[in-house]
Amino acid sequence: MVKRGSFSGKWIIAMLVFVFIFATTTGTWAKDKITVGFSRSLTGVFAPQAEGEHRSVILWSELVNERGGLYVKEYGKKLPVELKFYDDKSSEEEVVRIYERLITADKVDIVFPPSSTAMNKATIAIMERYKRPLVVTTSGLTQEIVKIKPKYWRMVEAGVEDFMGDLAGLLAAHKNQIKTLGIITVHDAYLTACERYIMPILEKEGFDIVIRKDYPLGVTDLSLLLLDVKKKNPDAFIGLCNVGDGILCMKQSLEVGLETKFYYNCLMTALGPYVQMFGEATEGTMGQAGYSPKLNYQSTPTPKEFHDLYAARWNVPPDFLNSALGFQGAQVMEQAIEVAGTLDPEKLREVLDTKEFMTIYGPAKFKEGLNILRRGGVVQFQNGVGELVSPLDEATAELMIPKPAWPKP
Repeated sequence: MVKRGSFSGKWIIAMLVFVFIFATTTGTWAKDKITVGFSRSLTGVFAPQAEGEHRSVILWSELVNERGGLYVKEYGKKLPVELKFYDDKSSEEEVVRIYERLITADKVDIVFPPSSTAMNKATIAIMERYKRPLVVTTSGLTQEIVKIKPKYWRMVEAGVEDFMGDLAGLLAAHKNQIKTLGIITVHDAYLTACERYIMPILEKEGFDIVIRKDYPLGVTDLSLLLLDVKKKNPDAFIGLCNVGDGILCMKQSLEVGLETKFYYNCLMTALGPYVQMFGEATEGTMGQAGYSPKLNYQSTPTPKEFHDLYAARWNVPPDFLNSALGFQGAQVMEQAIEVAGTLDPEKLREVLDTKEFMTIYGPAKFKEGLNILRRGGVVQFQNGVGELVSPLDEATAELMIPKPAWPKP
């Protein structure tokens, strides 16, 4: 005779065993962290501009983990974040190998982008093949994205048209003081796209481009090129430079005495210790940017809080471009995970395509691969502080023109 309740007791035990096996094999209980994988140009020509973005992602992960991690409804708990990254050595081929490894061998939960337009471009096909959503931060390939309409690649940054449109607008607004231009451009996917976009605008506005020259990636001396620009004595200098060659350009502009009313060194604003490096010489210089700690976005953290947290963590202020963009991309993915309540790539993609996100760089909302709320901008250094002088609706200061003369040695 079977004792009453023995069957139900065994049934309950069997069910508990089944649930335990299911949970541990599927990860429902066993999941103890979110692994975020990416490549970074820790060495090579793009290393100087990758540093700020890299530091911001590290800071983001530390802030997330300080509050116990990201809450994922699917697991019913907060999960800490673990970063897994490799040096892509500023090589597109290395980027491809790394993301293949991250997805297929390391089996990371989430992917973050590499740094720079060229490196990011190399990830498009991989994300589409493996169906992994990627929020790209430091790439301005808007027109290419419009053409290919990737399903998983989302570009949060403003594009060539936005940044160069702001620059062209500033120049056009001051044609009473700026008649002649000198332009140099590095052989880089993004910067050459900038040149192609802005040239017809400048010509239509009637500017006299007295010199226009280019130079290769990895250049070690720009002095002769800058002397050629100096001889033409343009009112405005436009250096479409990366960070590494931009540092060289700034240093040698000082050495050769390239004096202009308007000095724009495109990506120097992606260098955190710019003011510390060049001191008084930064006064009146300009570059590409859309972030400022003075912006009034109610993100978490706010633009000002991000500035202070970054400065405290790294002993240098964040730059006005890549540092902020790197943190912005992480904020977008963080919010997407918490809204989706899962790490499932398809559900994350759906959230990225339907929701609006608030970040230190402003709001973000994606349509056909692009952030339709993206912001370009121009930053000018005044009294040792980077001030947004464009776009005018969010400017933190008026343009200083002419730029003060370089300080005497």
